[in-house]
Amino acid sequence: MQDLNETITALTGAFGEFKAAQTSRIDVIEKQLEQDATVAAARQMGNFANTTPASKFQAHFAAKPDFQASNETITTADFLRGVAGLKTSSAVKAALSEGTGTAGGYATPSKLMPTILDAMVAQSAVLNAGAQVQLVDAKTVTLCAVDAVPVAGWRAESGNVVESDPSFRAIVSIPKSLSFYFKVSRELLMDALGLDLALTTAISQSMALAIDRAALIGSGVGVEPLGIAGTAGVHQIASGVNGASLSGYGKLFEATQSILGASHPMPTGLICSPRELVKLGGLTDTAGQPLQTPAMLAGVNRFATAQLPVNGTTGTSSDTSQMFLGTFNNMALVLREQLFVGRFEQTFATTGEIAFVCHCRADIAVLRPQAFAVVSGIRA
Repeated sequence: MQDLNETITALTGAFGEFKAAQTSRIDVIEKQLEQDATVAAARQMGNFANTTPASKFQAHFAAKPDFQASNETITTADFLRGVAGLKTSSAVKAALSEGTGTAGGYATPSKLMPTILDAMVAQSAVLNAGAQVQLVDAKTVTLCAVDAVPVAGWRAESGNVVESDPSFRAIVSIPKSLSFYFKVSRELLMDALGLDLALTTAISQSMALAIDRAALIGSGVGVEPLGIAGTAGVHQIASGVNGASLSGYGKLFEATQSILGASHPMPTGLICSPRELVKLGGLTDTAGQPLQTPAMLAGVNRFATAQLPVNGTTGTSSDTSQMFLGTFNNMALVLREQLFVGRFEQTFATTGEIAFVCHCRADIAVLRPQAFAVVSGIRA
C-alpha cells in the first residue's frame, strides 16, 4: 500500500511539472504567433521595408518584451490614470512597475507607443510628405548619406572600367530633448467620454508641430535641431530683393529645375504655410478662371503647416514666408524609442488638477540636401 501511495504521489508531481511546462510553452507560442501575425499584417500592406509608418511602428514594438507580456490593450487615458496614481488596468500597473518612476517619468508602454506615433504621423506635414522615422535606442546614432553617386561609363570589350567613387557622408545624430506639460482635472481624467482620443491627439499633435518646425526651419543652434532651410547644399530660390506674391508656378518650376539639375528625382512633396497653400489653390488666369496645376507638378503632393511663419523679413517686406519642395524620404526623424510621462507633484492640488510632463528625444537628419529646394521671400 505504501508503494502505491508513493507511486501516486510521484505521478501527481510529474503531472504537475508537465502541466506547468506545457502551459509555459503555450504562452510562448501564443506570444510568438501574435508577433508573427503583426509582422505578417505589415507585409501584406506591401514590401516590408517600405510599409506604412503605422505597420512599421506596430512591427517594431511587437518585438519588445513588455509588448508580449500582456494581451491587454493599453490606452492613453489608462496610462495617464496610472501615472496619476488613479484606478487603471492591470496591464498599465504591470508596465508602471517596470518604469523609471516619478523621478524621471514613466516610459510609455510598447503597447501604446504605436498608437501615439501613428497619430503623430497623421498630424505632421513633414512625416505625411514622406520623411523617414528612425526609431533608435541609443544616445547617438550615425546615419549614412550620399552626396554624389558614382558615374558609370561605357567600355569596350576587355577595356578598363571607369573608376568613380561615390561621395558618402556620415551624419552623427544626437537626439535632443523635447518636452511639454498639460493639465487635466481629476474628474475629467476619471469620467469623461472620448478622453482617450483627446489625450492621444493632444500629446501627438504637440510633438508633430514641434517636429515640423524643427525639420523645416530649425536653427541647429543650441538645443534645436537643424532643419532643411539652414542645411548646406539645399537649393535656395529667392523671390526678389523685397520678396513677391505668388502669381503663378514660376518659382516652383525654378526650384524643380534646380533639383533635377543636381541629378535628383522629381520632387514628390511641397510644404508651405496655410496662407500659401490657399493662394496656390486660388490662382486664376487672365480671364479670372481657376488656374490648373501644370501637368509637370500635378504629382507633387501639397501639405500645409502653421509652423511656418508668414511675418518674415525680406528687404523692406515683413510679411514673407517660405515653401519647401523636395523628395521628403531623403530626410529622417531620429526618435528615441520611448516617450516618458511624469506628473507634477502637488503643484495644482488646490485646483483638483493633475499636470503631466511629456518628454521625448529627437533629431532631424537631412540625408540628401540637394533633393530639396526652399523658395523664400513669398509675400501675402
